Amino acid sequence: MAKQYLYRVGYYSYEDSGDVVLSHSRKIPKREFRNMFVEATLELLLNRRDMVGWLDTDEGDYHDYEKKRYEEDTYNRYEGKEYVTIEEYLEERGSKYFTHFSNIYRAVASLMVEMYGFELVEYEQDEAVDGWGAICDKDRSFGEDDILLNRIMKKFLARKKKK
Repeated sequence: MAKQYLYRVGYYSYEDSGDVVLSHSRKIPKREFRNMFVEATLELLLNRRDMVGWLDTDEGDYHDYEKKRYEEDTYNRYEGKEYVTIEEYLEERGSKYFTHFSNIYRAVASLMVEMYGFELVEYEQDEAVDGWGAICDKDRSFGEDDILLNRIMKKFLARKKKK
């Protein structure tokens, strides 16, 4: 089997993250990969919005916090410009187009497969647990994660006693 290089497309925030792992037979330099990423994203936003069913319905609506920001700005200014309507204000700020990358990253990865010959990596096994709880906290309650974390905790405490 020919060597495969791995690439990741995803998003992150303080609350969560998500990614898709892609492979390619060619080692792609960072600048080229970033250009592919940008072009696939633009292809989705401009021409392939149908890949994400609800995407057409969200554009043009404004989040309440954007409306509040406009209303609280007594001069209705942004970067020294005065606006008569909230539509002008939000259009200039880019807030009218509020699609979040977390909602489209999988579709962008699919387009990278289609446009540039990447392959989607599928894991045989995948294990992840909630990262916020202490491993040795007997009172934590993470549901399914507790099974694996309790197993780790018991073995850790048993081995710690042996030392």
